[in-house]
Amino acid sequence: MPEPKRGASEVHAIGASARAGSPIKLVLSIPSMWPIVASGALHNFNMYAIGSFIAPLMIRYHQVDIAQAGYYSMFVYGLSGIPGLVFGGVLADRLTRRWLGGRMILSAAMFLVAAPLTYLAIDAGPGSPLGFALPMALGVAAMYVYYSTTYSTIQDLVEPSLRGIAMATYFCAMYLLGASLGPVVMGKLSDHYMLAAAAAAGVSAAAGPALEPFKGVGLRQAMYVIPALNLVLTLCMLAAARTVPRDIEALRRWMRGAAAGGAPAADSVS
Repeated sequence: MPEPKRGASEVHAIGASARAGSPIKLVLSIPSMWPIVASGALHNFNMYAIGSFIAPLMIRYHQVDIAQAGYYSMFVYGLSGIPGLVFGGVLADRLTRRWLGGRMILSAAMFLVAAPLTYLAIDAGPGSPLGFALPMALGVAAMYVYYSTTYSTIQDLVEPSLRGIAMATYFCAMYLLGASLGPVVMGKLSDHYMLAAAAAAGVSAAAGPALEPFKGVGLRQAMYVIPALNLVLTLCMLAAARTVPRDIEALRRWMRGAAAGGAPAADSVS
């Protein structure tokens, strides 16, 4: 496919112009990038922990078979993402036309909605697959709005020539600190709470079949970290909402100057 010219879709035709200096330092000099990068790590921690442990929780705690657990996982983690992404994208665009921080406010609101929904799902009693799946699916749909709001915001914070490194920096934290740690930490927490539940019941074994009845309880207890992190993510998005409008306006000023030939390459947008 033909490669379009760099910056061809921008209001200010700056082409491949970029500020002088280290690309990573330039990206991290933008105040809004810090809460956004942190949110990427926390959000992916949650999403990969959910994706890894829905089926085991359904089997161990809600007593469904492996085929049913797969269907529930598809519904909670897969299909729920479609309305979340589409709704998030449409509403984010509308809000951004009215206020530059609209995407971040929407994302914060959705995490605030997701926190009680995911809590209610995890709090469902044993043998209640629908009691878990329905609120968790709604919570995950709200969490998926994040992708529609955050990826587009990053593109608005940096000039075209730095957008690749901006996304690379963000994804580095998102996957190294989030996706890789989510399943591992959740598994460690699950083991901890499993052993605690076994000890409370008078079972002293550290491994083996004697612990099987406590695996579901341990995993359920560990998953309470998900709604807690959703509240933290709400704060991250609110922090970004405070700085995003200023950072976008600063970039636009630089781009106007660069397009007119009047802005030195070392100007900062932060």
